[in-house]
Amino acid sequence: MVVEIHHVDHPIQVNLETSVSGYQADEKQVYGYWDQLKKSNPYIFDGIVYQVLGFQERDQLLTFQVAPTRYAQFVYRGQVLKKPTNIAYTSAITQTKDRQFLFGVMGDGAIRPAMIQCVGGALDEQDLLDGQLSLEHGMKREWEEEMGFSINDQKMVRTWSLAYLKTKGKKDNYGFIYRVELNMNAKEVDQYYQKYKIQLKERGELPEFDRLIFVPANHQKAEQMLATHQNQWNENIKRLIELELMRN
Repeated sequence: MVVEIHHVDHPIQVNLETSVSGYQADEKQVYGYWDQLKKSNPYIFDGIVYQVLGFQERDQLLTFQVAPTRYAQFVYRGQVLKKPTNIAYTSAITQTKDRQFLFGVMGDGAIRPAMIQCVGGALDEQDLLDGQLSLEHGMKREWEEEMGFSINDQKMVRTWSLAYLKTKGKKDNYGFIYRVELNMNAKEVDQYYQKYKIQLKERGELPEFDRLIFVPANHQKAEQMLATHQNQWNENIKRLIELELMRN
């Protein structure tokens, strides 16, 4: 199914449904598969993620209902059962001061190494506040984990705000996509990230991204870059770049 990306025009609320659970495949099969994955990649972690059950718009408010499931269930459902996973996540379409889009190449500790994607990831239990999932908290958390500095650091980040909602696509996941504009150019961001990678490795941790990739905010140059390593680019990226270039 083709990805759809919509401009966010109304406030969004994400409510936890306590009376139901997300999808639950046979645990023996799920964790048999998970254990196989762990043998080749010991860094993967089985935590709580959230399946979108549905959403509705009322009185200028877009409300989503979600239920908890396990990350192992999510992986098994998508990779083995080949079924829609409907997971809620936040991510950031990011532009540097010198007009380049920032993406990361997933490292060896990821479920899909070498995939090129935006900063971001699935909402988890840390983002649950008073019965609601905080999109803002999820984006802050993912940004700091992956990039090594606070998204609220005004020396490094000029502005950030919720811009798009992604629906459909290969796995029918729901992406709450922020627009982030940096106060640094691509070279400065890359230099900072290289230092952050060293710090992580000194602590015995794997960085989320093996390296950063910068795509010029120019139609022709962006198309040329997207034409290379076509299978590595996350399915959202081409459309996100198109939408952002329409603004410039």
